[in-house]
Amino acid sequence: MWGLFLLTAVLICYVMSITLAESHGFSKSVLLLAAGAVVGIAVFLFLEKNTEFPLLDLSLFRNSVFSASLAVSVLLYTTTTGALVILPFYLQQAKGLSTSVSGIMMMTGAVGCALFTPLSGVAAKRFGDFPVIIFGITAMGIGSLFMSTVGLSTSVVTFSVIWFFFNGCLAFFQTPNNTSIIAHAKPQQRGLASGLLNLSRTIGLTTGAAVIGAVFCTFARTASIGSASPRKIADGIHDTFIVTAGILACALFIGLIALRPGKSPAAENTDELAD
Repeated sequence: MWGLFLLTAVLICYVMSITLAESHGFSKSVLLLAAGAVVGIAVFLFLEKNTEFPLLDLSLFRNSVFSASLAVSVLLYTTTTGALVILPFYLQQAKGLSTSVSGIMMMTGAVGCALFTPLSGVAAKRFGDFPVIIFGITAMGIGSLFMSTVGLSTSVVTFSVIWFFFNGCLAFFQTPNNTSIIAHAKPQQRGLASGLLNLSRTIGLTTGAAVIGAVFCTFARTASIGSASPRKIADGIHDTFIVTAGILACALFIGLIALRPGKSPAAENTDELAD
């Protein structure tokens, strides 16, 4: 029970720190919340390691593929959520498009993800999870570089195609990565693995909205994005997507190092039972 309370407190401190940092910077309250999250997670891990019935089975994280998959998931959802937060400002304030037209253009990313999801499943069965995951991360990195080229003169069609590609290629990571995470957990750990997968996604969504939003405001050189000029917003979009490309490059590096295919713990257990 203490583990549950402590984990809840850690997550609250983390979310509050990155949310307040967007408007307050590195203020005293933000630093205290961040320190609370760090200390809290250290105490949580100590308690979980020394309790008879832990909330979280730490042996799961000994598998490098499992741990790296969760880390990469956080990074990718950070970039996609950040893009979802900042792009409406570009479409409506910089390009002068209506809310309905902007919504339709943003919807092309979701359409791309929906169309690519079954393709990613077929590709994973044909080539394996690892190459499809690496392809998805690489494609999103390329898409991020293309997103950095959009400006005031970019046409509606060009933007829609680039956003369709960038957001749609998340499917080539998401589907095989989910499968890989579950496969690298023992049968009795798969419920916990699924919960950790959802937690990594939630952390990525929260971090992306706050951190990428703050990066965008910094590059747009304004304290209030609502009053920023179209030129500043376009400049902010360019620089922010260069940053997201860097984040995706880090995710690709982790993937190439730690996500190499190998026998999953579940498969090893099956072999032992067969013997």
